[in-house]
Amino acid sequence: MFTNLSIGIINFFQGWLNWIQTWGTLTITVVFFINFIIAFVIIFIERKNPSATLAWLAVLNMLPGIGIFFYIMLSQGISRQRIFKLSKNEEYFARKALKMQIDEMKSDDYEYTHREEYIWRDMIHLNQTYGGAYYTQDNNGRIFTDGTELMEAIHNDIENAKEFINFETYILQNDDVGRGIINHLAKKASEGVEVRLLIDAVGGRTIFQRTLRDFEEKGGKY
Repeated sequence: MFTNLSIGIINFFQGWLNWIQTWGTLTITVVFFINFIIAFVIIFIERKNPSATLAWLAVLNMLPGIGIFFYIMLSQGISRQRIFKLSKNEEYFARKALKMQIDEMKSDDYEYTHREEYIWRDMIHLNQTYGGAYYTQDNNGRIFTDGTELMEAIHNDIENAKEFINFETYILQNDDVGRGIINHLAKKASEGVEVRLLIDAVGGRTIFQRTLRDFEEKGGKY
């Protein structure tokens, strides 16, 4: 009797260990497969900046499973890509316009606004060919060395917008500055202005989801 009981207990634990081993192996396989898929998306689809790409790959490799959870919670790259993805017609006309511009530059029929731009034509062609970037002229840039002055300029531009706002930044934190910008953008969205916000997954990781939900509920796109 005791022998049969002992054999039964041993068989039970052996079966239990075999079950754990089988499911453990399957779980590890699934985790590594998901890691591979996410890494592929980060590198070839989202095309984040190099520092963000390396950071996410390090998290996925050093923290298997947990890294997947962090990626799902913190990264918004895929949803943002849907927002900014061109339709088939838009993509067709964009490629057609780019090709026409490249052909005009190759045949020296393109009219440059300034002579300095012509000097950089090889660099322009590189961006057109490998980056799919349509070249535009008469762009203005402004350098800010004072944070207060920068914030005043940003809020003035947001307030004066009448049709659309495309706001892109690497770092936007959950502080008075970050919340102030998002709330101002949400206000303009509620007024009928088309507002699109693009934040880096790492640089904007501290922004609360409820803040972004409020922004989207008022008509903003994130």
